[in-house]
Amino acid sequence: MIGLTIDEVGMAKTPEDKLRIADRLIEVACGEFGLPQADLMIDPLTFTIATGVEDDRKLGLWTLEGIRLIREKYPEVQIILGLSNISFGLDAAARAVLNSVFLDHAVKAGMTGAIVHVSKIRPLHLIAAEEVQVAEDLIFDRRREDYDPLQKLLSLFSRRKAEDATAKRRAETPEERLKDRIVDGDRKGIEGDLAAAMEKIVPLNIINDAQRDVIGLQVVTVGQKASDLARDWFEANRYQDYLYLHGLSVEIAEAMAEYTHKRMRAELGFSGEDARDREKLLAQGYRGSRYSFGYPACLRLEDQTSILNLLEADKMEISLSDGYQLHPEQSTPRS
Repeated sequence: MIGLTIDEVGMAKTPEDKLRIADRLIEVACGEFGLPQADLMIDPLTFTIATGVEDDRKLGLWTLEGIRLIREKYPEVQIILGLSNISFGLDAAARAVLNSVFLDHAVKAGMTGAIVHVSKIRPLHLIAAEEVQVAEDLIFDRRREDYDPLQKLLSLFSRRKAEDATAKRRAETPEERLKDRIVDGDRKGIEGDLAAAMEKIVPLNIINDAQRDVIGLQVVTVGQKASDLARDWFEANRYQDYLYLHGLSVEIAEAMAEYTHKRMRAELGFSGEDARDREKLLAQGYRGSRYSFGYPACLRLEDQTSILNLLEADKMEISLSDGYQLHPEQSTPRS
């Protein structure tokens, strides 16, 4: 369920009004009707900061403060935004940058979801530092006597196309370009860079150089007995027992994967580098991330086949279906 911060007076703009209306929404949905707070999405609303009108200058900042207030008071509630409203009125290239920067700050403030066209969002490391700074200055209304971030943003993107918003200097050597491609997830034209690199470097040394990287692979399982028992209880109409067992076995598999991941990072010697701030840690503020198949970092489920073969997962009676689903169900491979 989604609740927008709108009441009899109108759409909430100040942080205080956003929280006040969120209080009412949560009281009705969760207090009166028993909806779990985790199933309620609060949309604190955001508005364009690109009009130049004085009353609109702090609307982005107020939205971030409103998100933070709601998150602090209601840690289990979901918070969602129609994100692109923040940049309404700008041209496409400027919108891509402002939306991307605002998304980063909204997530840090406590937003858990956004209505946004993902192809219009840019990784911050692909955006010029000056453009990120100007976008932040606009969001936080950092005007000075001789500086208006809105005017600066408009001048930066005059006669620019949306695809130019992520213009990045091309590395001079094929080796550096290949490294950039790995970081940026850019495979277009990679064949040419690989061919150029192999003219002067032994192919294996392209990746196994002095800065050798490490990939950790693991697979864990609770085993087939948990799946069999859960199925038996389901067929016997013992639905509550089935749900408890299924949920517990899934969580045990995940806990085993996390334990193995923690041990691998400790053995590699960088587990002590983790961010101490919880928000940074949850935003993967550490080396040695653990990725799941089927998600953006590892889209191809069929790639699990190679990992399971390398790990000889068949010795644990783990296999993949024709649709690349794991059996037993309560198993998990990670890279």
